[in-house]
Amino acid sequence: MDFKIDATLPATAAQLWAIFFDVQRVAGLIPGCENVTEVEPLKEFSAVMKQKIGPFKLEVPTRIQLESHTLEKHVELSAAGRDKFTGTTIDVRMKVDLEEQGVLARPHAASVLTRRWWWRAVSRRLAIRW
Repeated sequence: MDFKIDATLPATAAQLWAIFFDVQRVAGLIPGCENVTEVEPLKEFSAVMKQKIGPFKLEVPTRIQLESHTLEKHVELSAAGRDKFTGTTIDVRMKVDLEEQGVLARPHAASVLTRRWWWRAVSRRLAIRW
């Protein structure tokens, strides 16, 4: 899936930058994101993504790589992980560009998310239960 978001926010690029790099704060905004740690400052992070759909649970250890950034202007990152039990994968690539407009900042965010079909995980768990 491809997602693209353009918005004008009542904040400066510096204010948004400070929030974006408050990793624990951002993690709290992502449902199921837990155990976030900084592996290498401003380069690599790890986290566990947990999701539950009905009786099915996924726990995906995830590596987040900060690929490039320009102070208060641009961030590009990728995240990838795999559930050990089901083999379900997460692969996210995200690019954020901040454009200053007076006291407003306009983030342009694009993200690509791919997952192995979740029904494969569901069918595996069903087969194990019965």
